Amino acid sequence: MGLVAANAVLISLVAVAIGAWPILPFAGLEALLVIIAFAVVARHDQDFEQLEVVQDKFRWESRNGNNSSILTGNVAWMRIEWSAVGNAGRRCLRLSYAGYDVLLGASLTDRDLTNLAAALAQMPTLAFCLKQSGPSS
Repeated sequence: MGLVAANAVLISLVAVAIGAWPILPFAGLEALLVIIAFAVVARHDQDFEQLEVVQDKFRWESRNGNNSSILTGNVAWMRIEWSAVGNAGRRCLRLSYAGYDVLLGASLTDRDLTNLAAALAQMPTLAFCLKQSGPSS
C-alpha cells in the first residue's frame, strides 16, 4: 500500500519539477483514495462463515468485519429453509433455531448457494430439516 502511494507522490514530484504543478493535489487525492480502498479490503480480509454438523449437534459461526456471531444447538430442532427470493431479490438459505434466523452463504453467488443447498440436502443428518419455500425459479 505504501509503495503505491509513494509511486503516486514520486510521479507528482516529477510533474512539479517539469512545471505541471496543478497535478499535485490530484496525486495526493489518488494516494488517499488508494489507502482508503486498501483499508476497506483489509477490514473484511478475515470474513468467514462455517457450519459444522457433528452427530446431532450443529455449530454455525460467522465473522463479517468486526461483527462475530455463533449459534449452536441440536440438529433435530434446526430448520434450514431454501427461499427462492430473499434479500435484494436473491435466493437465500436461512438457518432457524430457537427463535434465531441467520442467512447461510450471504457472500456466495447464486450458483454457489444452489450447490450449497444441494450438498446440505445430501447430508443424512440435515436432509430432513431442509425446506423449500417461496416461488421456485
